Amino acid sequence: MKILLFVASFLSIAALPAAAQRVTLKIIRQHSDANCISGQISLNGKIMGYTLERPWQGNIPLISSIPVGTYSAFVRTETKDKWRIELRDVPKRGNIQLHVGNFVADSVGCILIGRNLKGNLCELTESQAAFNSFKLEFAKAAGGEPDSDVPVSVIIEGAT
Repeated sequence: MKILLFVASFLSIAALPAAAQRVTLKIIRQHSDANCISGQISLNGKIMGYTLERPWQGNIPLISSIPVGTYSAFVRTETKDKWRIELRDVPKRGNIQLHVGNFVADSVGCILIGRNLKGNLCELTESQAAFNSFKLEFAKAAGGEPDSDVPVSVIIEGAT
C-alpha cells in the first residue's frame, strides 16, 4: 500500500507543469544618430533580429529611447495584439514595451523588433514575421510558458 501511495504521489508531482525558465534578452545598440537608435536583440544568447528605437532625447517620455541598463520585464497580454514584453522600473518612464513596428514613428518610446535593417539603419523590415519568430523562441526558452509570469531580464548596452 505504501508503495502505491508513493507512486501516486510521484506521478502527481511529475504531472505538475514545469516552472517557467528565466529568459534574458540583450539589446546591443550599434547605431545612434539624430533620427534613431538601432541594434541587435538576442534571446538567451541567440540573435533574434534587429531593434529600432527613437533617438536619445534625455529620457523624455514618449519621444526618447530609454537609458542603458538592466531591467526586469514581464509578458503583457492586455494589449491589442495580445502579447508584448513590458519593462519594469525604467527611470521616470512607464509602459515601455517590445513590439511590432518598422519605423521610428511606430514607437512612442518603445523598442521595435524586425528581421533586418534598411541601409539608413533607421528602418526595420519584416517586423511582424520577426516578432512572431521571437515569440515562439521566447515560449521555448520559457519552458513552453509564453503567457505565464515568466521572469524576464532585459539588458540594454551600447549607445544612448
